[in-house]
Amino acid sequence: MLKRVAVLLLAFAAAGMFANAAHAAPVHVSGAVASKLEKHRVGIDPRELPPPYAARGTVKLRFTVTPAGTVTDIRRTVPSVGVVQKALESAATKCLSQWTYNPYLVKGNPTAMRVVIEFHFQVRRWDATYP
Repeated sequence: MLKRVAVLLLAFAAAGMFANAAHAAPVHVSGAVASKLEKHRVGIDPRELPPPYAARGTVKLRFTVTPAGTVTDIRRTVPSVGVVQKALESAATKCLSQWTYNPYLVKGNPTAMRVVIEFHFQVRRWDATYP
């Protein structure tokens, strides 16, 4: 009897009946929840932005945080229009790719999470002589 149960369990495992939480689809998490799990956040250096330095705009990005806490699959939610918007999007993507998170736990298991956040830019002209 015990041998039959073991064979059935192996058959179910081979068929993918027992999915591992790490391989499950990412859980959609709000930006507020994700911000509480932030481990390391990098800011945007305005000197990396091309002129005009007084650019304003909003960039909305969707990304996945792996169970290990790294950011992957960064995508924009709205198409970029214009050179300035593309520069802001590039700066936000570069910044976001360096962030790390603590694991999001579902039933005690680290799980990937999908997050959407907005970067609001109001960059003033950078002056090298400013203290």
